[in-house]
Amino acid sequence: MVKEEIDDSLLTSGWETIKGELMNHPGVKDIHIDSSQLPLTTNSDGNQQFKTRKITKKYAFGKPEVPMESDYLEICYSAVALKPEYVIPVSGLAVPPLVVMTVRVQTTLKPKTSENEICMISCLIHHEFPINKAAPQPPFQTHFCAMTHPSDVPWPWDLKDALEHNQMKIEKSQSERALLCFFLAKMHKIDPDVVVGHDILGFDLPVLLDRIKKENIPHWSRLGRLRRTHKLKTTGKGYEEKTAMCGRLLCDVKISAKELIQAKSYELAPLINKVLRVPEAQLKTLTKKEVKDMYE
Repeated sequence: MVKEEIDDSLLTSGWETIKGELMNHPGVKDIHIDSSQLPLTTNSDGNQQFKTRKITKKYAFGKPEVPMESDYLEICYSAVALKPEYVIPVSGLAVPPLVVMTVRVQTTLKPKTSENEICMISCLIHHEFPINKAAPQPPFQTHFCAMTHPSDVPWPWDLKDALEHNQMKIEKSQSERALLCFFLAKMHKIDPDVVVGHDILGFDLPVLLDRIKKENIPHWSRLGRLRRTHKLKTTGKGYEEKTAMCGRLLCDVKISAKELIQAKSYELAPLINKVLRVPEAQLKTLTKKEVKDMYE
């Protein structure tokens, strides 16, 4: 990483041929190039040359000590195979399938602080979703649903009977903290390549991170694939939010719909009506108050 500003007269936009003596320039004094290890070209005068340029790049692995965006010195050189037999073409390999998981978070409001409180997380999973074929039918192979009760409302007295008559197996958690720990363990075990959700970037993920931070839950980095041991810090600048699921692709259906189709509303029910042709009368969207009322 370049720590000092490089003279733009030496490094202009695009690839430039820079002579070897530039390595003594103070702007690149922290870059060491061993000509015996790095193949350099030689011009007609016998001087060694290499192609370089100053470039601004973003860092994608979420380490706090590395700036998200910085200037670097990029060096270009050609690689040559000494013998043709060293080059082995690979063909006939099947495109590997992806593990795709949809996430839906249901929240209520705490009456004293008006903070969001997670009371249910449900997911659908397909472990072999093809990317070069039509979507499989059925679109998911497994699912899970975990729920807890709001902090100011107890469990309904008839919950046991209701769960026994429900076709879906529901994991019962005694607190929001237990619910979040269960979800993180599931995420770590399933290890999805793609995470799909409606407004997941605008609501679900920020709420998940906020509640994980408030509950001081360890192993929060299981949301992604990069193990991090420091405590979660939601600064409001979007740093942790953008890197929390690093290593996984995020697909926000609400954002994708705005790019691909025209609709009066991009909320979930109108989108289902427009794309899947399901009448909105058959769709029930619960408000946070209606969710809490169901516990009483």
